[in-house]
Amino acid sequence: MSTAPTTPPRPSVIQLSIKEKAALYAAYIPIFAEGGVFIPTAREYVLGDDVYVLLSLPEDMQRYPVAGKVAWVTPAKAAGGRTQGVGIT
Repeated sequence: MSTAPTTPPRPSVIQLSIKEKAALYAAYIPIFAEGGVFIPTAREYVLGDDVYVLLSLPEDMQRYPVAGKVAWVTPAKAAGGRTQGVGIT
């Protein structure tokens, strides 16, 4: 019996537009060695998922492509009313 080689799933694409510097600072996650960013999303991810973020920053019309991995997951209906989303490093 032969098995076909499996290809890894393609990374999910997330578009993130940060409109104010305060929102950028609020999204920053300092607990990761290289830093990270929290992205609110209803899509479900698991730790280690590859993601591709198209990031727009305040006062900059360009979208920056950023490849990363899910390193934090806040599920739907998290305690304390926290926003559902993922931390990307």
